[in-house]
Amino acid sequence: MERILWETALVGAVILAAAGVVAETLRGRSAAARHLVWAIGLACVAALPLLEAGLPGWRLPLLPAAPEAAGSGPVAAGSAAGLLFTLWLIGAAAVVGTTMVGRSRVSWLARTSVPLDGGAWPALASSLGDRLRLPRRVAIRRSDRVTTPMMWGILRPVILLPAEADGWPERMRRDVLLHELVHVKRNDYAIQVLARLACAIHWFNPLVWAAARRLRIERERACDDHVLQAGADPCDYAASLLAMARALGRSKRPTAAVAMADRTRFGERLAALLDPRRPRGVLARRTVMPAALTAALVVSLVAAVQPTRRATTSAPGAAMTASAPAAALTDWARAAETTHGPTSDPAASRAARSASAAPASRVAVYQAPAVRIVLSGDGDRVEMVPAASVGGDGRDIHVKDSEACDPGESHDSTPRTEPAVRPVQVAARPAEVTAH
Repeated sequence: MERILWETALVGAVILAAAGVVAETLRGRSAAARHLVWAIGLACVAALPLLEAGLPGWRLPLLPAAPEAAGSGPVAAGSAAGLLFTLWLIGAAAVVGTTMVGRSRVSWLARTSVPLDGGAWPALASSLGDRLRLPRRVAIRRSDRVTTPMMWGILRPVILLPAEADGWPERMRRDVLLHELVHVKRNDYAIQVLARLACAIHWFNPLVWAAARRLRIERERACDDHVLQAGADPCDYAASLLAMARALGRSKRPTAAVAMADRTRFGERLAALLDPRRPRGVLARRTVMPAALTAALVVSLVAAVQPTRRATTSAPGAAMTASAPAAALTDWARAAETTHGPTSDPAASRAARSASAAPASRVAVYQAPAVRIVLSGDGDRVEMVPAASVGGDGRDIHVKDSEACDPGESHDSTPRTEPAVRPVQVAARPAEVTAH
């Protein structure tokens, strides 16, 4: 889980940074094009955990080699990983909690609102819906608890109008309702849910919050462009938006709904409405689908990459591994037994044969008539001294460090009269062996 979290955070930051660069290059294009870029970026970021967990890993040695850690390193790393996961879980729960509170307020507004099943509003909504070729029917409701139009819902979209909407002129009714129906056609509510999910997963990343903010700005501008293309007067439409923004200060907009008036960079929005040179194109489905599929393919390939640490290169004369000393130890013990005959101690023979399988954390001292062998506990030293270098035939052997020896072994100064390979296993350090 820890790997998925940090890889998701890293890849998500790269995706959003790339989306920001692409959106900046599209400053001369329509708001719909920039909204598409931010929507694809946030959707990919929201799907990253599933891609990281479900796709087969493509391991690449991109990270530097890990330094040698102390004995308590794994325990400390595990504690830190658990703490980070707990902090992430708290932040994600906070974002999801605020979203659920907003959704409950929207449900409360829906229950307390009045449906408009007859009259001018449903007829106008039906006419504009046919013009936009909406695939589903949109419910129109009215409430005295809101001051700006808003919509929500994916399968059963709802448009909620303020109570004073009945007093609007016919032209303003048409423009406002067309704006909300364009939200339905563009599936802006579903995109907002994905953006909120991305914010919950990456709540610690400021790039996600900045991307969600830009998404809201470009979303409203794209709907404004559609209304102006339909024949709305820019000055009248800007005046209507300004009146709604002023009324918005007296009420709180639910975070789970798509509101028509939003104070986020509202001045730039009005300036864009009144700029006749501003491109106001509407993206076609044949443009949206290839862009989305291409982005999904690229993100899937990136998510499949699992950076790993480079292997540590051993320098000449570096320490031996645990398996190598054990193998060498066994070979020397067998050589000694072959040279001096079989041992009369079956337990000693069994210990010698299993030397290569001994855990690396134990220290073995093998005493033989012709050689002294010491294997350290961490497997980084093998000492083999022939009997000629210590004097005599090597049979008179003493163990000075009695605490380091196996309690079951007896070590005295009596010379040994038969060749034997006798193991002495200790828990922490090799015994200090001397020969006389």
